[in-house]
Amino acid sequence: MYKRDGTPDFYLVKGITDFRCDINRLSEIIRDQQTVNVFDNAAFIFTCKKKDQIKILYWGGAGFCLIAYRLEQGKFKWLKEKGGLEKITKEQLIRLLNGSEINPKNLIKELKTSLEI
Repeated sequence: MYKRDGTPDFYLVKGITDFRCDINRLSEIIRDQQTVNVFDNAAFIFTCKKKDQIKILYWGGAGFCLIAYRLEQGKFKWLKEKGGLEKITKEQLIRLLNGSEINPKNLIKELKTSLEI
């Protein structure tokens, strides 16, 4: 379902994904979950085994868009669970893309540490 502001919902695909997969295979992975329609206003975020890259799959209304994002240093802080989808907020996605922890429990600890400096 589309939100009024047009912002998509964001979902982390738990576990790791073979990054040799193309758009068709990535969309099949989402369809296999049977919880969210791949054609909804949603972006699905996958990571590879090394956790230094992510792919974001998004249905644009007339076709799929696949975005690849790679960290030059470090790894993405990924969920340890395997299988399934985890809905995240836009703010959590931004934190993830910056290489930060997306878990709100750790956010307080990070804020305290940054304020002490």
